Amino acid sequence: MLDIQATGILQWFRHAGKGCCLIPALLFLLFLTNNPGIIAQSSSNPKPEGDPGIIKALKEFDSSTSCHYGISIYDVQKGQYLFRLGDENYFIPASNTKILTLYATLQSLKPQLDAAYILEKGDTMYVWGMADPGTLYPNIDSANALLNLIHSTDKTVVFSNQLFQTSRFGKGWAWDDHPRSFQCERNAFPIYGNRLWLDRVGDSIRVTPNYFSTILDITKDSVSKVDRSEWGDQYMYHYLSSKREEHKTIPITFFKNDLSFIWSEVTGKRISFANIPFSEKATPVPGSVRDTMLKYMIQDSDNFVAEELMLASSFHTTGVMDEGLFIERMTRGPMKFILDTIQWYDGSGLSRYNLVTPNSMVRVLNKIYDEKGINFIKEIFSTGSVNGSLLPWKLGKSGQSFVYAKSGTMRNVLNLSGYLVTRKGKVLIFSWMNNQCMDKPVDTKESMEKFLTFLYEEY
Repeated sequence: MLDIQATGILQWFRHAGKGCCLIPALLFLLFLTNNPGIIAQSSSNPKPEGDPGIIKALKEFDSSTSCHYGISIYDVQKGQYLFRLGDENYFIPASNTKILTLYATLQSLKPQLDAAYILEKGDTMYVWGMADPGTLYPNIDSANALLNLIHSTDKTVVFSNQLFQTSRFGKGWAWDDHPRSFQCERNAFPIYGNRLWLDRVGDSIRVTPNYFSTILDITKDSVSKVDRSEWGDQYMYHYLSSKREEHKTIPITFFKNDLSFIWSEVTGKRISFANIPFSEKATPVPGSVRDTMLKYMIQDSDNFVAEELMLASSFHTTGVMDEGLFIERMTRGPMKFILDTIQWYDGSGLSRYNLVTPNSMVRVLNKIYDEKGINFIKEIFSTGSVNGSLLPWKLGKSGQSFVYAKSGTMRNVLNLSGYLVTRKGKVLIFSWMNNQCMDKPVDTKESMEKFLTFLYEEY
């Protein structure tokens, strides 16, 4: 069989067209046009490997999708792959990146996070933020030791940003997502989830933090909308009066002294910033519970929590908050079991620069299973048809869910990686990545649900 790729044919045709071989080239191209099987059979698309029953079941999906996809399924009990298809190809993971962040955080942070480090010197209290995402995050029962400490001190309070050595947005994040709450800014002193919270009942609106009330444009309108200016000097909330109750958030742009004013409003103290080098004599102040934040990150796919946990992990691993330095340290150290050379740029998966393989994801998931066990997994990961990002997925049978996983979605991307407990009690680790999809996401999701249900029932 001829081993000719489509790109090679075009290159050869262009070259042939320059000389006397133009007519033979045209005849050869006409031959290929009438015999498309030659090109199809010489395609570089990977062939499925593994259980014949799975290969057969997957054909229905393969014939109906426009997605570029890869699947890896690993049988934990047997310690071997059950099925592989394109699992060494690279895909944009989207929020599947949080699985990497989860493992890295478990390797780097203690069960209780540090809210900050402090040093009292003379009449001044110096504070170095530790990127604790739980500080005054609504609906999270986080530690308030730092807030109480600042509130009760009679010393001058100085915050230092010296440890924060990265940017407010990550590499590869979409610029036009800056007004959206899934793309909050990063910093060493997060508070209120780095968001503006709007809670409305009728025409009564509570704004948290209240500091922003003066630059918030509130208007009754025919549509409901929230927005902000690029530089954070104007926020907008338009609402429908016909809708009695509404809860909205807007990411904060920390413009000039905004962070100082917010912390001052909360603690009742005047907060100033100075670039003070970190002192080894500084002592930690207890913050949020690590696994509580991990659960929130995974189940609700909270990008803000993921990014702050990445910064906190970076400090405890490298001594500074620099996600690039931290990722390099992790992939060369505790996570060197990932054999593929992945491209990993952030904690949340917002970056379009991220590239991983399904095989890499299965390796990380298997490590989590080995080190933490299935009970931890069931507590932290989203449960199919039950909670979090998997609530709308039909991954339950007779009222019993069988998938504990993390989804990953952005435009033209739909991924799912995690654990499947079969009807017979087997634990399968899987990663299914779909990129470059032109199909409607709901159609791709339905096909994935059918296939995963097949695995549950047959294995």
